[in-house]
Parts: sequence; structure tokens; C-alpha cells
Amino acid sequence: MSRIPATFAALAAKGRKALIPYVTAGFPFADITPALMHGMVEAGADVIELGVPFSDPMADGPVIQSAGEKALQLGVGMSEVLDMVRTFRQRNTDTPVVLMGYANPVERYEQRHGAAASRAMRRRPGSMACSLSITRPKSARSLPGNCARTAST
Repeated sequence: MSRIPATFAALAAKGRKALIPYVTAGFPFADITPALMHGMVEAGADVIELGVPFSDPMADGPVIQSAGEKALQLGVGMSEVLDMVRTFRQRNTDTPVVLMGYANPVERYEQRHGAAASRAMRRRPGSMACSLSITRPKSARSLPGNCARTAST
């Protein structure tokens, strides 16, 4: 069982709801994100929602837009976000991390690193990427399982 279903099953067995905090990767400083993620877990986070910075965040509010702009100014893109998750995983292999963002950074990553790298990213156990800017027909082809249904509703 991957990290996400296992976490929710364990919480349900305890009669608990999940605490799922959000942070934009690379904000307020490019190198602080893994430490923030560990801090969230130490404070009780069950799942971490990690925002992928994007230059045209049409569905985000002003606070997340501002955080994303700052992260982009610091050079944080999809490759850096994945590196941050790898760094986090060196000390924490249990807490699920959900990447939240838009289709464009994932597609650009695929263009730069190849479709095989993108597919490998999507297949990692307990990893998930949800896109706010993907249409239903495209989501059915591009995103795995429940995320494809969630992303388009």
C-alpha cells in the first residue's frame, strides 16, 4: 500500500482526521523547504501538500501567487521541487507528499527530461501530483488514478 492510502487508513482506525498543511516550495527561501516540511511533520502534519511554483497561477489567491512569484525569482522549478522532496525523504520516508500545481510545469519537465522521467515521477509510491489547470480528457491520459478524477472536478 502506498503512503497516502496507508496514512488515511491509519487515521481512520484512530478516528482521526488528517492534518494537511500547504507550503509553496522555495518560499520564503529556496533552500528552506525540506526543513519546513520536517517542521510540519514535527508539528503533527499527516500529509504535506507542496505547491509547485508557476508563473500564471490563475486558480490561486494572492498569498499563494506571491509565494510562487518569489520562489520563481529564486530559481525554483519542477526539478528543484523534486530535489527538495528527495532531500526530505533522506530523513522521512513515511509522510506522504502531494505536489499541487498546474499542468505546465509537469509538461515542461517532461519536455526537458523526457517522458520516461515524467512517468517515473508519477509512479513513485505515495507520490501524487494534482493539477488545477488540466481538462478532463487530458487528465484521463496524463494523471494517475484518483488524481485524474480529482484534478478535473
